Amino acid sequence: MSIVTCRDRDLRPILRNDPAPTVWALSTEHTAQQVAAETYFLSVASRLQVHDLIYVHADRQAARPRVGLFVVRAIDTRARRVVLGPVQGLDAVKAGALSFLALPPIEAPDAPEAKAGTR
Repeated sequence: MSIVTCRDRDLRPILRNDPAPTVWALSTEHTAQQVAAETYFLSVASRLQVHDLIYVHADRQAARPRVGLFVVRAIDTRARRVVLGPVQGLDAVKAGALSFLALPPIEAPDAPEAKAGTR
C-alpha cells in the first residue's frame, strides 16, 4: 500500500504572523481517512509548527465532502509523523466575556527537528 501525502500546492496559509501559529486551509480530493494518517503531512512538515490550526476540506469531489478543524500537536520527522488533534476536544477557558481554547502541552520530541516552530 502506498503512502498518500499532502501536496504542497493544496496547503495554503490563511493567516500567517510569525512567530504566532499559522491558520492553514487544505482542500483535497484525498479521503478523510488518508488525511488522518500521521504520515499525511510529512511532505509539508517544514511549513508547519506545533499549535498551527489546519482547516481541512477532504473528499472534496465526493457527494458528501468532509471538513474539520485541527491543531498540530507534534511534528517528529525522524519518527515519520505529524500529529493533529481535534479542536473540539480542547478545554474552554473563560476570560471575562470571552472563551478561549486551552492548547495541549507540546509533546516531548524524540528528535531535535521535532521542536515547536520548525519553519
